[in-house]
Amino acid sequence: MDAQQYLTEIKSRLIASSIAASFAIVEEKDLNDCGYFRARVQLVNTDFLEIAEYFVIVDGQPQPERYRYQWMDKTHQTLRNR
Repeated sequence: MDAQQYLTEIKSRLIASSIAASFAIVEEKDLNDCGYFRARVQLVNTDFLEIAEYFVIVDGQPQPERYRYQWMDKTHQTLRNR
């Protein structure tokens, strides 16, 4: 698996997710042996989730190096978890 395949897999999982009503990819970088993505997700309960991950490909497998997420209510005023 290379970085582009992993990014495609992430998007496929977001599309298939039963808790994600919609999502938008804010940033995506494919450097073949590493990559980065950032997405904003509207959850079915109307909450908001922003996620980001920097990863490297080691022996054909993606390995997260850094990630972050921020989960907020629908008004983007109340932090649920970070």
